[in-house]
Amino acid sequence: MHSYKLIIRETPLIDHHRYDKARAEILRLHNERFEGNISIQDTRAYTYGEPLIGSNTPRALSYHHYARKLGILETPVLSFEDVVRHWPLIFERDTTYADTRDIAVFSNKHKNPDNEKLRQQTFEGLGITGTDMPLIVSGLYPLPDVDNSTYGFRLIANEGLKSYPAPFLQHDCKVRWDGEKIVKCKEGESGIQVGTPNSQSGIRRLYRDRSDWLDAGGDDLLVSIVAGRVQFLYEPKARAQNLEARV
Repeated sequence: MHSYKLIIRETPLIDHHRYDKARAEILRLHNERFEGNISIQDTRAYTYGEPLIGSNTPRALSYHHYARKLGILETPVLSFEDVVRHWPLIFERDTTYADTRDIAVFSNKHKNPDNEKLRQQTFEGLGITGTDMPLIVSGLYPLPDVDNSTYGFRLIANEGLKSYPAPFLQHDCKVRWDGEKIVKCKEGESGIQVGTPNSQSGIRRLYRDRSDWLDAGGDDLLVSIVAGRVQFLYEPKARAQNLEARV
């Protein structure tokens, strides 16, 4: 008779999404949805345990959506808050980048009509017509959109759609976690550098860039290279909840 011991991890753990049965199913659903769009599909032949690479905005949003849909509560894609809060736990910061499951929406109209479509879709999902302050938005997922020639997707609101004001995205600055939320660092305080768009316009990707800084200024939502990773936060509470749901 075999004896098994349940090991409960008390502290959060951040890791890359690594190919296994669950990730294979996430990729299958994602790739079926975006079949033929090589900028969003990921048809690489991964081996077991290999990290998923080539992060970009629609991939990160889609992987998170399908992980939740499949009931994989312990492996969401990192939020922007997760990244700031657990910054010391993130490894390979100088050699990899990783998109979060969030996007930033700014007060001004973007010069690219396709980016502006995504901005308006976000406002519609939130039930607002605009914003005077940059917002960080979580709970969006992409669907194919042949009418969006730049990006090839539109944004749909999940049931858990939420947003919060991000005054620290009004200009480049350093930020830190104050125990409850992200705040701008005061002069002399140590923190994480965040890049922002001078135009304060459109929809922007929220990601951890290489060289130990964060970025909210990119409108190149599809750009991806092999240094890109999709990272998750393993939370003991989420794991316990998921185990109970499966019993």
